[in-house]
Amino acid sequence: AHTQGPRVTMEDTVSIDRSVDKKTLIVGLYDGHNGKQVSKFAADGIPAAYAKYKDLEKSFADVESPLEKSNIDHNRIGCTAIVATIENQGDDSQRLLKLANLGDSRAILVRKEKVVVETKDHKPNSTGERVRISEAGGYVTDIDGTPRMNGLIAVSRAFGDTSYKALMSHQP
Repeated sequence: AHTQGPRVTMEDTVSIDRSVDKKTLIVGLYDGHNGKQVSKFAADGIPAAYAKYKDLEKSFADVESPLEKSNIDHNRIGCTAIVATIENQGDDSQRLLKLANLGDSRAILVRKEKVVVETKDHKPNSTGERVRISEAGGYVTDIDGTPRMNGLIAVSRAFGDTSYKALMSHQP
């Protein structure tokens, strides 16, 4: 989220939110592409949706619907996401971590130099994604070593990118 690469402006958004309740922290990284508007929309929407549902999968779905009704150019602008909730349990000595991701935004939890939890990237060439895309009428091709959905986009799950709506998923 801190490297701009060849872009003139930063398109990513980071959110840290404790507004749900005093026991829950929501941290999100939204990796924008073709503009920052969708990453900002998702970063603002996920905490509010999580307060409503207390469920990340439902929260992701709840953000996509109003995005499609917004005046943001969501046909060509999108973002991948990694969101973590950390909830204090009982006497606050234990915490529950929940993770959800879209696209190639990734989280890895390491404890004592060992990977304990790792999210799975949603790339067009992974077996499950390739099948889902094909069943929706799309295809996956490799362009200069990068797998792309319908020869264009390198992720198969994201917020926005509604010009690919039949093929793109916003389910974490």
